Amino acid sequence: MNTLAHTHTHRNAVIAWLLLGLFSALALSGCDKAAPGQANAAATQNMRRNVEFTTITTGKIEDRRVYTGGLKASATVAMYPLLSERIVTFPVEEGTEVKAGEVIAQIRATGIRQSTNQMKAQIESLDATLAGMDRELSRTRDLYEHRIVPQQALDQLEATYQANLAQHKALQAGLGQLKVTAGNAYIRAPFAGVISGKLLEEGDVASPQVPLCHVVQMDPIRFEMSIIERDIPVVRLGMRVDVTVDAWPGRTFEGEVTRILPVLNPGTHTNDVRIEIPNPTDPEIGGRWLKPGMFGRAAIIVDVREDTPVVPSRALMIDPQGREGIRRVMVLEDGDIVREREVQLGITNDDVLEIKGGLSVGERIIVRGQFGIRDGEAVSAQVASADILPAALRATTSPSTTPTTASVEETEAVASEGDVQ
Repeated sequence: MNTLAHTHTHRNAVIAWLLLGLFSALALSGCDKAAPGQANAAATQNMRRNVEFTTITTGKIEDRRVYTGGLKASATVAMYPLLSERIVTFPVEEGTEVKAGEVIAQIRATGIRQSTNQMKAQIESLDATLAGMDRELSRTRDLYEHRIVPQQALDQLEATYQANLAQHKALQAGLGQLKVTAGNAYIRAPFAGVISGKLLEEGDVASPQVPLCHVVQMDPIRFEMSIIERDIPVVRLGMRVDVTVDAWPGRTFEGEVTRILPVLNPGTHTNDVRIEIPNPTDPEIGGRWLKPGMFGRAAIIVDVREDTPVVPSRALMIDPQGREGIRRVMVLEDGDIVREREVQLGITNDDVLEIKGGLSVGERIIVRGQFGIRDGEAVSAQVASADILPAALRATTSPSTTPTTASVEETEAVASEGDVQ
């Protein structure tokens, strides 16, 4: 009997523990089912990808064709002397600014002055001779009319007079040439510019085969580049050009297309273009900003569009079919649902592009995190930070005017509470 009683008691205890475990499981299961919507929403939200977006706006965009090239002086003249004499004065140095017509050197012309004085004396003597012969010729003509002197005497006197007159003219011409030669002793600048390549000094003997120096025209300065055949129809004389150089990063110099050569380079099939840029002396740097020999880049503005839809280039993805002028973007619809969109491009710059079709102003496009996202996928979106947007678009994109994912979720939450109430 004792054995049976003990067995019965043990069985009851086991059953009690089993019932207690069953009730505990049911209680826990009921607790888990208390908020199924909250748990699923939290898990789904944690699985969404984070993206950043911006709102499409309108703006100004320029069609720029950028080419590399170099700066050259507008004109460079080698100053060769015409006299082989000693240099008397040569006050200019490398970098000296000179004006048009300014004397930059003087060469000794003592021999020329002596020849000039001698020729003047000969002319004065010949003037006196011609004056006497003129009177003598007048008397001889009177005598000839009265048959006192023969025709031969009159002809001989007239021939002598004409010979002396021709000699006088020759001396006058020679004197004029000597004055010109004497003027060559003064070396003058042909235009306003800068002295460069000075080879001789005061006291050296000048030679017509050796230049004294060079005069370089720096204002305006010339930028030379070569454009490809495709751009020949859009580049025109008078177009504005923005030039930048490595020596002055962040500074732009405005120029103008002044010459397009009539023939192409047969080797490269490119067309040489010349641009003139104002280059005055600036007190800020104590000289000129631009110098011949500098390397630079020229951006020719061939077209300008105002109030046209523009997007940052980082929002675009390649077209799978490789079509020209076609790209793909990811657009946010219905709050946080991604839709893939095909767009047509207009003017393209480095960081901003014009949209010709496929998007509308006010739509939201993803600019960070769009790669790898599928069409129709839900994401966690927020307004893009200003540092990833081009400078031209930062002023037109305002987070306060663009609804974020958080604001949409808050609206949905308020609506749900209203429904419950």
